[in-house]
Amino acid sequence: MESNVIGWGEIIRSKIDLTAYDWQTVNIPVGINIAVLDFKVWSQKVTGINCYFKVADTGQCIRLTLFRMKDKTYRLDEKGIDFRDCPTGTLYLIETTLNGKGKVSFKDCSLVREDKS
Repeated sequence: MESNVIGWGEIIRSKIDLTAYDWQTVNIPVGINIAVLDFKVWSQKVTGINCYFKVADTGQCIRLTLFRMKDKTYRLDEKGIDFRDCPTGTLYLIETTLNGKGKVSFKDCSLVREDKS
């Protein structure tokens, strides 16, 4: 499957409001949530993908960053979803936790349902 991660030029042209998606630790729900993956953008500061989710229960918009693994995939672990080409507009079960530095860490993710519409 071909990558469906958006580049910064496309974000600028589309006028998507990235500020609507919170990334600060104090505002990200820690634990397990069901959320829609709205879109994905190549990170400008690290080798990674910024994933923009909307939490199903609350409607809260959050940004979680996924870093490239040594094998050059964009997964949370060796068996997980490769975010370079996973579907958007789809429900995922996401798990976040606090790391040793007290920052939110994207721990786990699985596809709940792919929207076929």
